This record gives sequence, C-alpha cells and structure tokens, in this order.
Amino acid sequence: MSEKYKILLTESFGPIFDSLVSFFLRETDWEIYALSPRAEKEISFSSLKIIPVDFSDFKKTKSAIYDISPDYVINLLEVGAPYSKAASKTEIWRFLVQLPEVFVSACRVMNVPFAVFSNEYIFGGLKGPFDESAVPSSEKSYYGTAVHARENLCASRLDKYVVVRVPSLYGQSFSGGFELLSFFQSLIAKNGELSLPDSYISNPLHLDDLAFGFYKIISKKAFGVYHFGGEDFLSVLAFADKYREIFELELDIKISDSEDFFGLPQKGGLINFKAKSELGVSFSGVKSGLIASKFYLPDRALVEFLKKVLYVES
Repeated sequence: MSEKYKILLTESFGPIFDSLVSFFLRETDWEIYALSPRAEKEISFSSLKIIPVDFSDFKKTKSAIYDISPDYVINLLEVGAPYSKAASKTEIWRFLVQLPEVFVSACRVMNVPFAVFSNEYIFGGLKGPFDESAVPSSEKSYYGTAVHARENLCASRLDKYVVVRVPSLYGQSFSGGFELLSFFQSLIAKNGELSLPDSYISNPLHLDDLAFGFYKIISKKAFGVYHFGGEDFLSVLAFADKYREIFELELDIKISDSEDFFGLPQKGGLINFKAKSELGVSFSGVKSGLIASKFYLPDRALVEFLKKVLYVES
C-alpha cells in the first residue's frame, strides 16, 4: 500500500482530470478533492469530494484551499480547450498565470508540492523533438508565453514543484475538453471526413499513461520538469489513419490546405527518456494506445455522478 495522500485538483473538467480521478479512485486509497465553479454544493462520490468555488474571488479560493489542507496540489486550470482561439489575452493570463499564483502562494504557506501540466506551445517556432533541457522559443504565441510564465512561477517560488509537459493527448475522456479522438469525432460529425495537416509531427500521449506516470511522480516524491510522450513520432494525419484502421471506420482522410494545427510547432514531440529512467514508467505506442481506447470501459457510476453534478448533458 502506498503512502496515503490528500490530493487537491484545481479543476474538475477535462481529459487530464478524467484520467487522474479514474486512476486515483481505482488504484489508491487517497482522498481526492476537486474545486469546481460549476458545482452548486459540496458533494462526494467514493473518496472524491467536489468543492464549489468562485474563481473570480481569489481570497475565497485561497481560503478554500486552506480549509481542505491538502498534501499535494495539482493545477488543471485551462482556458476552455487549451487550443481555443476565442479566449482573450486577459482571460488567458488570468487562468494560466494569476490563478495559479494564488495556488502557488497557498502551497508555499502550507509547504506542500504544487504541480502543473504544460505543453508544446512553449516551443512555438522551434523544431523538435524536445527534451527537458530545451530552451522555450522567443517566437511562441501569447498562449505559449502564458504557459511558460506559469512554469517560471513554479520554479521561482517553490522548492517542491512539478512541471509535466505533454504533447497532444488521446484516450477516452468523458467530461469534455480537447483530446485527439473526440476532436476527430467532432470533425467527422460536422464534415463527414477528416482534413488534417501532414506537417504537425509529435508523439501523442495516451491518457492512461499520463495518469500512471503522474502517480509515480507523487509516490516517488519526484520534483522538477518531466516530459511525457508516446513512443511513436508521427504526423497528426498518420495518427488519424491509424485511428481509422484500429476503429475499423469507413472514413475519408485528406491533407488540409493549411499546414497549421492550432499553432503547435510543426515538428514537435517530447523526449520521454527522463520519465522512463527516473520514474520507471513506459509509454504506449500508437497502435496499443488506440486499441486500449477502443475497448475502454469507464466507471459508469463515476461518469454519471460527474455529469449529474457538474456537466450539462449533450
């Protein structure tokens, strides 16, 4: 039995939340708390407790953290989907820097670890793949600048911090947010086909691998920067072709006119050697990851609970 923890997730939405909560509830006896601006009242499911919070009130947000008194805080705040072009610069900075600063301040007072998830946007304009020592680009987007500022906030103000950089994610997510399979499905529903660039190359990460890798970070008391990423480097177009093959779909896939894929580095990818060697984790290739996604069986009770208290039914 691993050491027991009280974990606080700063958001209760998105594929990373889904994968972490599912894993923690299934594999640990940890107490899991999640802040939510959508919850109307405090409510529990198994060892998961949802805490309503108003993120516009920084003082009350920090007070909620102190009341929970967690052993570990994991930041999951994003601006809608991380690739959203609709968010204003003010909104991006508020959610990616100012609110995390509230969490960092609380963690300093409580002397507990703080973790954030980062991404390839910090390397905008550069060619990868990238390891943990790679210097972020000076040509990155405003979103990438805010993501990098969040990393620096942790490194400059905390001794016990974790930054996990991830490429594009895929798997079966039930609460919403961006991951490749749901993105493909939305495009198919809208257009009846997939039109994608052949220029964006990365190593997509399966959500199950993300959850297990982060569990190892907590249990090993590891700190610093880690790159998580799948074993296979390929274009998003080639990934879609593998998706069509594994899921046995009758589907047209075309090369899009645009080479842009949400502003990500065209030749990206994150080298995962440090995570594999220090944490003892392995990462799925695309074929095995897609097969796992195809036959994924979610915890239906958990899904129904979260939909009932947090999400609007589609």
